[in-house]
Amino acid sequence: MHELLFHRQKALEDADLQRYAAELGLDVARFDDDRRSPEVAQRIRRDVDSGIASGEVRGTPTLFINGAVHVGGFDTDTLLEALT
Repeated sequence: MHELLFHRQKALEDADLQRYAAELGLDVARFDDDRRSPEVAQRIRRDVDSGIASGEVRGTPTLFINGAVHVGGFDTDTLLEALT
């Protein structure tokens, strides 16, 4: 799903999301119920609030490694170096 959403950022309406879920073989009714649940809304709110509180999140993607914003590439070698 992540790959579909990333590559189709201009098509994220409900019908698009349901189509992607179906393409992936997900239970579309459960997918809809889950993404509209209070638990998911709470998780999103927590993540948004955390990003705002950090003063570092200005868009996506923003990656934190060991509590610090990663500034650099997102390729494997760069990320592995940042983790060491």
